Amino acid sequence: EPRLTELAVRYAAVKAEVAAEFANCPPVEAGPSPDQDGGIGRPKRDARAAAASRLGAGVSHATLEKVAWLQRVADGQARGFPVRRAAFDALEAIDAGGPVDWVYVRVHATALTAELDEMAGDDTEDPIVRAFARAGAEEARKAEAGHLPPAKVDAAARQAMRLIRLTRRSLSQPPAGGGARSA
Repeated sequence: EPRLTELAVRYAAVKAEVAAEFANCPPVEAGPSPDQDGGIGRPKRDARAAAASRLGAGVSHATLEKVAWLQRVADGQARGFPVRRAAFDALEAIDAGGPVDWVYVRVHATALTAELDEMAGDDTEDPIVRAFARAGAEEARKAEAGHLPPAKVDAAARQAMRLIRLTRRSLSQPPAGGGARSA
């Protein structure tokens, strides 16, 4: 029986094939309906679920997507060494039969906390964004130090990222009334 990490590699290739097949589906004559995507005339299909089904291993596409994300993090250079190492360790734990969800959430929280730390120290960021990033990273570390479940740590980091996205969006909007924003 193949390991979950091997299945995730095969899944990515099969998903690409299935997506290409779905893209080449002939148009449907009927108008938009709940089983069509936006009325463009092609049946709505989920390449992820179809690819997982084609593997025949009984593993959900959600699980395979999580393992594939961990593989991309472990193999990539975009994240710092501690995050890549956490992903590598998670993949080893999965191959040894460990739970996917728990290690995925833990690595995701680690990645978000590292990203928040990066933003907090970036002088090119708006001071408000840096403050939210610093507070979010501190909250995530407090949750982790309190030995809370990884989902709680991840939730703290995700909340900070949501605030940062909203703040960035707000900062990029012109103020009401059309006047210039004062610094």
